[in-house]
Amino acid sequence: MSIAPSSPRTPEATATSTHVRRPTRPECTWLLAVPFAVAVLLSFAHTPDDGFITLRYAWHLVHGQGPVFNTGEHVLGASSALHLLLSSVVVLAPHAYALVTAKLVSLVFGALALWQAALLVAATDLPRWARRSGYLALAGSSMLALSSANALETTMYLFFVTLLVRLLVAGRASATPVAVGVVAALVVVTRPDGALLVGALAVASLLLARAGHRARAVRWALGGVVGVVFVSGATLALTGDPFPNTYYAKHVPLARAISGGSRYLETAILPGVTRPGAVGILSALLWLALAAFVVTGAVALVRRRVPMAYTVALVGAQVLFVLESGGDWMRGGRFLVPALVGLVVLALTGIVAAVDVVARHRPDLRRSAIVAGVGMMLAVTFVPWATETAPVWRLGGVDDDAFVAAGGYGQYPAVWSTVPDVLACFPGTRVATTEIGNVGWSDPHRPILDLRGLTDSVIAHDAPDSSRRVAGIALGDWSSLDSVIGRRIVDWRADVVVLLGDEASMPPTALGGRYVERARLRLADGGTIEVYTRPGLPASCTERGLLG
Repeated sequence: MSIAPSSPRTPEATATSTHVRRPTRPECTWLLAVPFAVAVLLSFAHTPDDGFITLRYAWHLVHGQGPVFNTGEHVLGASSALHLLLSSVVVLAPHAYALVTAKLVSLVFGALALWQAALLVAATDLPRWARRSGYLALAGSSMLALSSANALETTMYLFFVTLLVRLLVAGRASATPVAVGVVAALVVVTRPDGALLVGALAVASLLLARAGHRARAVRWALGGVVGVVFVSGATLALTGDPFPNTYYAKHVPLARAISGGSRYLETAILPGVTRPGAVGILSALLWLALAAFVVTGAVALVRRRVPMAYTVALVGAQVLFVLESGGDWMRGGRFLVPALVGLVVLALTGIVAAVDVVARHRPDLRRSAIVAGVGMMLAVTFVPWATETAPVWRLGGVDDDAFVAAGGYGQYPAVWSTVPDVLACFPGTRVATTEIGNVGWSDPHRPILDLRGLTDSVIAHDAPDSSRRVAGIALGDWSSLDSVIGRRIVDWRADVVVLLGDEASMPPTALGGRYVERARLRLADGGTIEVYTRPGLPASCTERGLLG
């Protein structure tokens, strides 16, 4: 493949040449299906508890109370309208198996996204060795596998994004603008921040179109506008805010967001980059090599003005989102995985360009250059598995409790599993806690105040900027009546306050004596739980050893 500039080509002019090639049957089997199956087996026990939040919203919706976390409190703490609707079907499964059902649905979308990504790689003008490397890089990606296991909207969003980019590359924007517009609307309805991505792709459509045809080339983007109006209007009508509450609770100040987002771009791709020793050095070198090839590939595609340049807009928009949001607390790079196929295409384009340069000057080294380039791509793909495994054989069953216990988040799975048992000691009470996932799903009827502000608008809007984190609002001096969280606990009339021990200041009394420390549980894996209650609140299970 040559990267010399060629005459401008529009999506319409190249449509017939960019969508007909497909992976062969052996490639589908050995470079897509088998590696993806292995990756899923190595990661399916990975289980953050955030999926339970949407399931609780869906449970209330199905039971006629509307999309609420607590009955009567109209706060939208679910980030995806479309995922909430899909979860409303999932909750019809037996309660103890809702999580595994959600994970299987997420896995299906992951497989569909992989196929769309493979079709996009097949549509490139890359040589066969590069395309095959791309198939393997996609199917073996830890980001894709972990996102397929997290029971969130990530893979649904990934599927619609990848489908949209593939349709644009294939020149469908002018041929079937309504169909492409529907996909653009689904991107935004799945995640409101998808509006940034749709906007970037619309700009790419304008730049790639011939003079005089730009308006026609960008008609599809009206679907994204419709999606924005629908999501913002529905959210505004429900809550009084145009965006889901999580967007306010996680709104990190820009300087800290850029700093955290930059680190996230490194660790999402190669988690070992922060480790000391040989693993960290190797990961850093691989990251730098990948970045160099991605930039080289982006420059080559932009200079040639070919339809595959849509992948440049895809990667650029997602990087901007990561830098603006500050990244994410979850493992698996779910904020970067929507750009996975773009990263693969750009990196391979850069590698092929480097191989061409070597071949022009030293034809005898061409094969060695190919081996080095492919080896780099495969190393970037498989090195993360040294730290990111959560294999299915870690599970003790397929119900919710088994997946929560397997977790993959250090000491937190034990905490997530134990807090519902602690709260069983206080039936019928109102609970303020930093752990709303498994707790909220284990007892959907119980009122729960989310101290991180993800499902509470007062904390999300009123907390100071200094307390904002990518995981929500930090507790800070929660035990003081001068704090936003402290005042909210009192105003909300919580009976019990349950905190993860490493987040609590652990005073014997809190909030002017309104709450007293009732128990401090130390779990076997090092996790701790702090329990505060109103003075004199009876407990029903002291004999079980949970409370002293």
